[in-house]
Amino acid sequence: MSETPRDIGVLIIGGYLGSGKTTLVNHILRSGTGRETLVLVNGCSCCALSTPLIEFLVSLREQESRPQLLIIEASGVANTALLASHAMIPGFRLEGIVTVVDAETIGERLSDDYVGSTVQRQIESADVLVINKTDLAVGGVLESASELLGSLAPGALVVEAVNAQVPIVFLVGESLESDLDLFEVRNSSGDGGEPHATHETWSWECDSAINRDRFEAVLESLSDRVLRVKGVVNFDASPIHRSIIQRVGSRLTFTQGAAWGSDRVISRLVLIGLPGSINPEALAEAFAAAAISLT
Repeated sequence: MSETPRDIGVLIIGGYLGSGKTTLVNHILRSGTGRETLVLVNGCSCCALSTPLIEFLVSLREQESRPQLLIIEASGVANTALLASHAMIPGFRLEGIVTVVDAETIGERLSDDYVGSTVQRQIESADVLVINKTDLAVGGVLESASELLGSLAPGALVVEAVNAQVPIVFLVGESLESDLDLFEVRNSSGDGGEPHATHETWSWECDSAINRDRFEAVLESLSDRVLRVKGVVNFDASPIHRSIIQRVGSRLTFTQGAAWGSDRVISRLVLIGLPGSINPEALAEAFAAAAISLT
């Protein structure tokens, strides 16, 4: 029996003209997503009319050789929330909306009579906000931009960047097994590989089945300073398939992954947060309480 094709992940990159969207997309591709990736540079026709984009997605879904991840680079005036709604048709899974802003000009853009409402919608719909070109922001401009974005999108993850160099783990949701292996090495050696000194990571494993209600309660209790959660979990109510856990900003998603088959059945989780946001002992105790005892 052939295996049902997995949904294609969709990552939307938005932001006004000149913010650095293309630079960010190129950075993602150079860094590697761990998946077969296709980039769609989205023109104004798809922003204004839903039909061309939906037709493209349906065609892509029906291809025998299909990507695992679709990155949509939206036009500068795109309604990213509308694009996201189209990306949730059957066969696709929205992994997030990333909005890039220029640290130096975002205040001016938001106050502009012609484009201000468009820029504000792009910010409000974001799961991740990249404040780009921070090296050009002087005299309190960066602090003002951060406060402004925090007020417009309080649930979003805000990352500062120069030349759109953002830690890839904040942007791309899935290559989970390799990510978990990587973070185990980082935790044990203290060597982050990439310059992640402003963030800390914590990983957890459990051989027992997990109660979903108790597990979700732990996730809901996490500080908003915990920026990213990702993992593969064996829930007691669905023991045949992996459950894929993703949280970016305030967006928490659970999706069905591949069947365990002959693989070792084990739950594995990674948390990424700001310094001081992760209490390893308390987290280990809380997640262990979500496990189903075998005795």
